[in-house]
Amino acid sequence: WASLFTAETKEDQKQYIKSCNSHLNEPVREGEIVLLPTTEPKTPEDKKLLDEWLEQAKIASKELGKLLDEEVDTLNRHFELFSYQLEERIKSDGLPSDYYAQVATGVGTTSALVEQNLKNIQGVLLEINDLYASQVAMASRTGGVNYGTFVSERAGLFKKLDGSFA
Repeated sequence: WASLFTAETKEDQKQYIKSCNSHLNEPVREGEIVLLPTTEPKTPEDKKLLDEWLEQAKIASKELGKLLDEEVDTLNRHFELFSYQLEERIKSDGLPSDYYAQVATGVGTTSALVEQNLKNIQGVLLEINDLYASQVAMASRTGGVNYGTFVSERAGLFKKLDGSFA
């Protein structure tokens, strides 16, 4: 927190900002929503807006907290792709009726999509590894690699891997 505030930041402002960010994971994960209100809300509309932001931030932090660091990194690297997939799912399945359910669905669906894509990618990478290991084992027994079969199988696996990113 020290790096966030200047010497001129009043103690009550620091405490208010910290109280608005009690939802953050420790350590803060990339993609979490950090709220930096400059003052407390003055009107009921401002209070309602801040409450909505707080709710969205809590949901995002909760869902991001369920992911492994590698999954968070992948989510941030491929956010546009996952966002597009989420939009397509909403088009086909429709939105939930409640605003907060929509936010939770967005974050939760994105989290589930990331998890499934990572499992697909991991599975294909393991298949590629097994292919290389079997070829190395065969080469040590027979004195060579069957390059035709190897290249063909490897190409199929790389195509499968590309499909995991599409």
